[in-house]
Amino acid sequence: MPTWDETREHLRAKYKLMKDEPTWVGLGFGFKAKDRDVTQRVHIEKHTIADMPAVMIVADVVEATRVPHEAALKRNMTFAIGGIAIHEGRYLVRVALPLANLEWSTLETVLEYTAREAARLRDTVPGN
Repeated sequence: MPTWDETREHLRAKYKLMKDEPTWVGLGFGFKAKDRDVTQRVHIEKHTIADMPAVMIVADVVEATRVPHEAALKRNMTFAIGGIAIHEGRYLVRVALPLANLEWSTLETVLEYTAREAARLRDTVPGN
């Protein structure tokens, strides 16, 4: 089982971190979508699930006032993992992963999925 510190070291080695704090890191996850370059802000933090060590991956989407709540909840049902949340007036896509038996490839896949879903959801908002 990796620790939070080992997870943070892996993220440092694999990605260019924009922020590196003791309990969380921030990065800009880059990818191609519809022939354009996208950089999605992602926050990864130390977390717990039922008293077990975990990480929370959070990707910013858009101001909550720009998407009707019913539409966001309907979209939430299409996610294979994770879900939509509102925090401080913004929609976020968030996924929690227990560290027990977490493999780096799983972390990287879920990180990419979270970033892509957040960007895809933002693209559906009128005016974006």
